[in-house]
Amino acid sequence: MSNKVYVPVIIDEKGERLTRAVFYTIESYKNSYPWHLGLGDISLEFIMLGLSGIIVGPIKDGSLVFFHNPYDFEEMYNSVEKDEKLYISISSIYIPNDLIYVKYMRDDFFRVDIKLFLTLLQYQQNWSYEPLKKFVNGDYLFMSSSEKKAYDEWRHDILNKH
Repeated sequence: MSNKVYVPVIIDEKGERLTRAVFYTIESYKNSYPWHLGLGDISLEFIMLGLSGIIVGPIKDGSLVFFHNPYDFEEMYNSVEKDEKLYISISSIYIPNDLIYVKYMRDDFFRVDIKLFLTLLQYQQNWSYEPLKKFVNGDYLFMSSSEKKAYDEWRHDILNKH
């Protein structure tokens, strides 16, 4: 699993056919200059006209790893939101129930293979199940109990601060 990218999602609500999950994004509504885009050995300077990206892991020297403790979530928020142009937001995605092979409930933490995740985003646009068929009977998503524990501790810490 270490070479594959998995998007962290948290179960929000289980419906009759679909389960809604949430995921974190980094957003910017402000234009920004200069912005640098690394393209292999070169860097291109340009004006950023907004930004939206999906968070796939904690801040760890640029590597894609799992959230191990509450500090990983706190560090993610603090690092992103200290830049006045950026903020963290929550978006949702719908997962057909027949793609989830374990018992689950609200607030369970899952990792979704990036290929499945991108297909699920398309699914929300046209509600065609056909492209999702190739993900049935596969290991494209899994529950991450250690990340759930870290996430729950982080949420508990936040609620107790206020």
